[in-house]
Amino acid sequence: MLRSNNLTEQIIQGFTTLRFPLAIFVIMQHNNFDIDCDAVNTWTQIENLAYRVLKIIDKVAVPCFYVISGFFFFLNVSEFKYTVYKKKLSKRFRSLIVPFILWNIIAYLFLLCKDIVTGNNTIPGGLLHFDSFMWSFLLFNGGTTPVSAPLWFLRDLIVVVFLTPLIYLCIKKCPFIFLSVLIVLFFTFDKSPLYLVYPAQPYTAPLFFSIGSFIAINRHKFDKIHVNVTNTAVISITLIYVICILLLLYSDTPLLQTITINFVGVLFTLFLALRIYNTKFCQSLIKLNSTCFFLFALHFLLINSCQSIVQWFIPKEEVLWLFIGSVIINTLLCMLSYYACRKVFPNVASVLSGGRS
Repeated sequence: MLRSNNLTEQIIQGFTTLRFPLAIFVIMQHNNFDIDCDAVNTWTQIENLAYRVLKIIDKVAVPCFYVISGFFFFLNVSEFKYTVYKKKLSKRFRSLIVPFILWNIIAYLFLLCKDIVTGNNTIPGGLLHFDSFMWSFLLFNGGTTPVSAPLWFLRDLIVVVFLTPLIYLCIKKCPFIFLSVLIVLFFTFDKSPLYLVYPAQPYTAPLFFSIGSFIAINRHKFDKIHVNVTNTAVISITLIYVICILLLLYSDTPLLQTITINFVGVLFTLFLALRIYNTKFCQSLIKLNSTCFFLFALHFLLINSCQSIVQWFIPKEEVLWLFIGSVIINTLLCMLSYYACRKVFPNVASVLSGGRS
């Protein structure tokens, strides 16, 4: 593929390329191992450092997904009328809501079977309660995630999709004021009364979805700029990102963590995607996008098994290799499950993957 001079086309290709790698980042987020803080071996210390760096980098997945979702939601929208809104909701019902519900049911049944076999009670009083089942799609067992924990970002995305008329209006009328307010709310959330009721960041989805929406709604203005992402730009943002990560390793302050992960990290990821989108490797990645939903949802049910497998072959102090091995096995099992399901039950695979094929 030849590199396009149209910035919108570059963004479309770059964002499309990112989907599968970011799905792997989601798997990386949920594969955690304990580091030996007293390790004296130099090589072990280097491995532990590399593991910590990867655990910082993988957190960029969620804000990037929101940016991509907002961009594609408004990409071909010239005027956001009710008919357009209705059509968008209908499409997102099939691509988001239906698989979100089904994967949570699968996770719920998995835990129910596990409790029956082991004799444990995941929820005090058991899982065979209707109210427990209904609440599990939003908040599970007193937590802030659904029963399929990794899909919390889809739950928040579904809420934001219903608010898109308001987002569109604000971006058209007062975009910079609107985005500035969201940024302030994002940084000051832990100081608000809402934090006492819901101790999880609720502004990630509105903020980054709105950033992606802003890019899509103003795409014609961006196309007039005619600025390509150069190697110099990528190197510059990479150096800034590396410096922020190094600072974060030795000064884990909440503000620095937020800036590194949600702003510098997102900017680096998007710049990199725009720079390398037309390579053969990236074109191969795009072909794997249909597996993403299986990676999002299924990996969480396989984590313990995958970690047990790698611990048979790798010593517990080799945290980096335990992590890499577990992520690779988890990813391969999820992909194998998707392709097997698509082969035997193509309609089921299509529904579970949000209609993506």
